[in-house]
Amino acid sequence: MNPPPVIPVPSYANPIDNLRDRSEGTARTLCVVLGIILFIALLCAGGIGIAILVIGFFTWVLSFLAAARLKGGAVLITPQSWPELHALVEEAKAKLGVSDAKAYVTQDNAFNAFATRLAGRNFVVLNSGAVDTLLRKGKLEDLKFLVGHECGHVAMGHVSFWGGTVPHIASLIYPLYAWYRRCQERSADRCGLWCAGNRADAHRSIAVLAGGSEMGTRLDINAVSAQWTEIRDETWIMISRYYSEYPHTMERIILVHQAADELRLP
Repeated sequence: MNPPPVIPVPSYANPIDNLRDRSEGTARTLCVVLGIILFIALLCAGGIGIAILVIGFFTWVLSFLAAARLKGGAVLITPQSWPELHALVEEAKAKLGVSDAKAYVTQDNAFNAFATRLAGRNFVVLNSGAVDTLLRKGKLEDLKFLVGHECGHVAMGHVSFWGGTVPHIASLIYPLYAWYRRCQERSADRCGLWCAGNRADAHRSIAVLAGGSEMGTRLDINAVSAQWTEIRDETWIMISRYYSEYPHTMERIILVHQAADELRLP
């Protein structure tokens, strides 16, 4: 039997245009407009407006302290500290057009990573718990999806003033803000898939998040798909999705699979 043909990976001048979730632009516009309206309304409310300005100022000042704590307490990923991990991070940044973010590893056993903007600078932070869990039963390439996901948040402006700060004011209308956050996460997952280069590595990273380093690597993706198909239309599942800032794990796996077909990734 002849092997299946290799599907060429498409090349885009600006891959972000093809990786952003289709609903994100609409959700962001609604959140920005509503955020501006709410901000002006609160400013006109006398004492409440002054309190908001004071809180905003102290939050800005504290961001410099948070940045200092991060830079002093976490390990910067460089060619000298972790050359292989540095190469992987730089590859993801190059694929997504990110040039102004520094990546760190911090000691934290939680399976988590995040992108943030502090003191006017972008940061990508990988918890040691996430890195260790992915590497325990896998290989360094299994980190591509995680790194690409977080770099995707930076590339798409999710941590910027207009993409993060202003829309956050709209969290007063929580279902709208939750929708925008889900769109952000779906976009970041598409970036992670793009950096991983194939759906198998992306699926494995999400599966480890769902089942841990031992059982996650043994997870049958088809079984997950069948489980999600069975429950996704249940009333309380739909309500839970409506108020969640993150897509359910099973839904993420299916969305990544669909995105791989769309992007013509193996």
